[in-house]
Amino acid sequence: MKKVMMMVMFATLMGSNAFAKHHRGMMKELNLSEEQRKQMKEIRSANRDQMKSLRTQKKELHEKMQNLLKTNGSDSDLKSLHEKLSQTKAQMGKLRFEQMLAIRKILNEDQRKKFHEMKEKRFRGHRDRDSEEG
Repeated sequence: MKKVMMMVMFATLMGSNAFAKHHRGMMKELNLSEEQRKQMKEIRSANRDQMKSLRTQKKELHEKMQNLLKTNGSDSDLKSLHEKLSQTKAQMGKLRFEQMLAIRKILNEDQRKKFHEMKEKRFRGHRDRDSEEG
């Protein structure tokens, strides 16, 4: 599950400012045509507002949960928040996955292979970093 989420997350991460430089490098490395670049930008912007809203919602729910855990929050309140947080994360995952599928559709076979290699390399870097921290 973690591997799938990391692979799916790649497409969405391209939408944030922190990953804009990476995105430009990826487009260059994939040797995208102008039409593909245009489509890629459209894909990235299609769900940007919804994803931003979900990230904000997730952060707020997480903060509420942390506050309830620090205090005497009831089990039922914690369970309710946990369910809402889980649903929000699931919505985010679905958007990421849909975005990844849309990106795959505009790539030719060689570009898809390269895209997959880039995702795997990025995933290995995250996995290696996670094992160092753990």
